[in-house]
Amino acid sequence: MVRTSVVAFVAVGALAAVGMAGCNSGSRNAAQAKENAARAIPPSTALPGSTAGPGASSIYRQGKSGEFSSTGSLAGPLKVQDHTATLLQDGRILIAGGYDGQSSLDGLQVYDPASGSFTALPFKMSARRVDHSATRVPGPDKAMDTADDLVVIIGGYDSAAQGSTPTIDILDPDSNNDGVGDDPKLTPSPVDLGSLGSIRVGTQQVPVSLLDHSATLLSGSNVGAPAASANEIVVVGGLFVSQGQGGYVAQLAALLVEVDPDGDGDPADTHVGFLSTPRFSRVGHTATALAGPDGVAGNADDVLLVYGGTGLDTAAPPPSTAQSQGGPDINLAEPEVFEPAQRTWTAVKAHAFYPDSPQVQAFTSGANQLVVTPRREHTATLLSTGTVLFVGGLNDEDNIQVPDPANPQKQVPFPGDNSTQMAVLFSPNYANLSASSFGSAGTIPFPCVEARAYHTAARLAGDKVLVSGGLELIKTGEPTQTTEVFDPKAPAGAGQGPAAPGSFAAAGDMRSRRAFHSATVLPGLDGKLGTADDKVLLIGGIEVAPSGPQRLDSAEFYTQ
Repeated sequence: MVRTSVVAFVAVGALAAVGMAGCNSGSRNAAQAKENAARAIPPSTALPGSTAGPGASSIYRQGKSGEFSSTGSLAGPLKVQDHTATLLQDGRILIAGGYDGQSSLDGLQVYDPASGSFTALPFKMSARRVDHSATRVPGPDKAMDTADDLVVIIGGYDSAAQGSTPTIDILDPDSNNDGVGDDPKLTPSPVDLGSLGSIRVGTQQVPVSLLDHSATLLSGSNVGAPAASANEIVVVGGLFVSQGQGGYVAQLAALLVEVDPDGDGDPADTHVGFLSTPRFSRVGHTATALAGPDGVAGNADDVLLVYGGTGLDTAAPPPSTAQSQGGPDINLAEPEVFEPAQRTWTAVKAHAFYPDSPQVQAFTSGANQLVVTPRREHTATLLSTGTVLFVGGLNDEDNIQVPDPANPQKQVPFPGDNSTQMAVLFSPNYANLSASSFGSAGTIPFPCVEARAYHTAARLAGDKVLVSGGLELIKTGEPTQTTEVFDPKAPAGAGQGPAAPGSFAAAGDMRSRRAFHSATVLPGLDGKLGTADDKVLLIGGIEVAPSGPQRLDSAEFYTQ
């Protein structure tokens, strides 16, 4: 079965040491860092300190439209997967942690698009990290896209400690705020998630430490108390892992991390706390910050959309070994929204679609019943319209037959066995969040060109979305070299209703097969994001060679 190949392949990944095959976040944590980066620097916002220049080695002087081109390799050389890649204010990219095939990593590197090269920073993080998060936040001036912006690195799996870490590191890429970025400083936070004590998971009390979570900036949301800050990070879900405490369990919790809330310029001044509890424990999900009713990101009415992931039954008996799971592993279709102003979670009324249920008949029945595929390790891309595009992921369902959209009398394989070929758009209804829709009547199915998981998605100009690589688990069970582009203005594809919001088309192949890699949108020579001058940088990941899975030290970029 394809399911067997999923476990066998993922077991070589970063979490094999704790027997967590299939729970790796690959693109998802990178997905969050990438989508947060896209949100952190709004389209058409200048980067005053950008180092991007016209030098011969600059990626902005290279590349043909619609093609991938090679750029520098990671310093070391370092071959890595499941790292984070965070766009900095000056146009460079910070690469943190990851997994090299032997252990999780504590190193940091910076990629400079002006020179096309990677440089290792002269210090290490306070812990080895993989499946961690890295979120860019405002510095003391409480404004994004200025020289004092910070990067907050939370959690992850520490192979040296053989468990998830509660630690938090804060990187100031430009500690003297001169816009040059030649004086980075790393500050381990003296207050970490462990200061929250323990939480109850099933019948266990476990310390607060996590990996494979989401960490999303809600600037201006006023979540914290008593004073509001502009750098409030909402952390959702994740796994607690400990070889010495009985394996791993998903945490049913949402946390708030505030760095320098009083704005005195001391990043070591960190506050952590619990938020109201979401409905599900989640791993491998996405969390996307949405502009609220006013349509302006960064204001007090912003909300957080959480979708998909694996929900573990926390009421089940605790696992007894590192290879045990903390209860039934259920991929979730149910989305929920966190509203900071009310500090509450709202369930979105979407019909969950499980292929082995009677709802399968509604999949292409033409009825106005909306169905949503359970998925994890997918991507979420916020579009300029305020809608969110979800692509691919794992559904872990056996391949079954469903009516052919073009010919209901004919049965065809459901498009998604483990990795799903389905995409869907979420449209928020701020007057009644529970009634927000996933698409509209006639838009289901909404197929991609290829089924994939642990891939990446990057927003291009005109709300096009580049979807790259990942594991193709229907045909090969291996990383793919293929890419495709979603175009919201393209005619509806085969099998879609007339109201379909655009379609996917195959794009050029990458230079390497990649899964568990990162993809980051870089501003072009105009110093702005969201224009046709942008590039997409793909870093690291994993491919399959004749000798077996291999991590990559290479990087390449896509030219629009």
